[in-house]
Amino acid sequence: MIKDNMQTKPVASEVIETRFPSDKPINLSSSAVTTFYNNQYKYFLQYVLGLQEVETIHPDARNHGTYLHRVFELVMKDESDQPFDTKLNQAIQKTNSEDEFKFVYEEDEESRYSLTVLEDIARSTASILKNDAQIQVENEEEPFELMIANAVRIRGIIDRVDRLSDGSLGVVDYKSSHNTFDIQKFYNGLNPQLVTYMQALRDKKGRSESDKIFGAMYLHMQEPKVDLSSVATTDKILENLSKELRYRGLFLDEEKVTCQMEIII
Repeated sequence: MIKDNMQTKPVASEVIETRFPSDKPINLSSSAVTTFYNNQYKYFLQYVLGLQEVETIHPDARNHGTYLHRVFELVMKDESDQPFDTKLNQAIQKTNSEDEFKFVYEEDEESRYSLTVLEDIARSTASILKNDAQIQVENEEEPFELMIANAVRIRGIIDRVDRLSDGSLGVVDYKSSHNTFDIQKFYNGLNPQLVTYMQALRDKKGRSESDKIFGAMYLHMQEPKVDLSSVATTDKILENLSKELRYRGLFLDEEKVTCQMEIII
C-alpha cells in the first residue's frame, strides 16, 4: 500500500550513467519504443529495471505467438517440391515435437486443447501464403539496426521480407493478436513498428537504391470468424472468410490487389 508520506528522490547520476552511458547510443527494440510512447511507467519497469511478467505453467499469448512464428518459419524455409499442404503438416509436426513447445502444450488437457486451436489457426492463415503465387520470400528473421541521430539505435528482427514480381520489397510482421496500422497513432508516436521496419529495410546495407519498398503489413495468425446472422448465403460466408485472411498495413495503392491487402490509411 502506498502511503501519503512516501518520499521520492531522483536516481543518482552515476546510476543513470552506468545504465545509459552518455558516450554510447541507447539501444532499443521497436517494441520498446512503442511501449515508451504508450506507457512510460511500463517502459521503466520492463526496460530500465528489467522486471518480467510472472511465468505460468499454462501457455499464454507469448507462447502462442512463438509457436505460430515457428510453424511459418519452417514452412517458408522449406524449398522442396512437395505440395504446400504437406510442407505445412510437416512444419506443424516438427514444431509440436520440439522441447520448447512439448513442455507447455502437453502439460494438461487445457494446454492440449490450446495446441489444437493453434494448429487450426496455422492451417487457416496458411491459405493466404499458399495463394500468393506472385510473392517470393526474400528473407526471413532478418535482423536490422537503425541509427537515429547517433543517439538511439533501434534493433530488431523483421519476420519476413517479400519481393513482388516487379522487384519491389515489402515487410511482413506476423501477429497472433489483432493489430492494425493507425496513421493518427503513428503521427503521435504510438504505432511506429511497421514504419520503423520499412525505414530499416530501406537503409539496410546491401539493398540497391532501385529496390522499391511496396509496403509493410501485419499478417494476423488468427482463425477467421464470421457472424452467420449477417450473411444470407453460403457464398457470402466464404467471401467474408476470405476478407478476414488479408494482409493489413501500410503499402502502395497499386500493389494492394497483388497481395490480397487491405488499406489502413
